[in-house]
Amino acid sequence: MPAIGLNEVTAIEVDENQDAIVFGEFPNYQDYVYIIKANCDTEQAELFTENQTVEWSYGNEAIAMKRKPGKINPTGYINLTNSEGEPDIADFFLGINNGVVAQIPAQIECVFLAASTSQAQESDIKLYNDNMQLRVELPENNYAESLEIFNITGQRIYYEEDQNLIDISSYAPGKYQLIIRIGGKTANQWFSKF
Repeated sequence: MPAIGLNEVTAIEVDENQDAIVFGEFPNYQDYVYIIKANCDTEQAELFTENQTVEWSYGNEAIAMKRKPGKINPTGYINLTNSEGEPDIADFFLGINNGVVAQIPAQIECVFLAASTSQAQESDIKLYNDNMQLRVELPENNYAESLEIFNITGQRIYYEEDQNLIDISSYAPGKYQLIIRIGGKTANQWFSKF
C-alpha cells in the first residue's frame, strides 16, 4: 500500500477496489492528493554514513509519486494499488540529493534492480550463523576489506576491517544487514539473530 498525502481541505473516498475519488476546490486552490511509493526492491539499501550528506536516489528511481487534483464534483479516480487512473494524474519522481528531497527526471518501474558493476557477486558469499558468531566466507583469493552491520532501523552497530568472524552473541533477536566491501565493490547480505 502506498503512502497518501493531502492537506486539511482535500479528502479522498476509497472503495473496495482501492479506487479513490479526490474531493477539493481545485483549480481555485492547490488541493491535491499525493500517492507515494518507494522503490519496491526491499532487499537493497543505500548506505547512510554518519556526518555525511544523505543521498538516496537508486539511480533516479527512489520514489514515485502520482498527483491528482481534488474537485468539488470529481471526475475519474486513482487506484491505490497500482496508481493507475483517469484523468488529471501527474507523475513525479523524487530522491534525496545532497540532503534535500528533490524532484528527479526519471520513471520508476517496480522491479528488482540488477547488480551493478560496483557490486560484488553476492551469490559467491556464504554466511554461517550459529546465533553466537557470524562467519563470512568469500570466494578464493578474496578478503573482506571491511564488514558493517546495520540493524533494522538503519543504525550501524558494527564496523571492522580485515575480519571474517563477528561476535553476535549480544545482538537482540531480529534481522540485520551485512555490508561487505571486497576489492572496491560492495555486497549486501541479510541475516537473522534468534
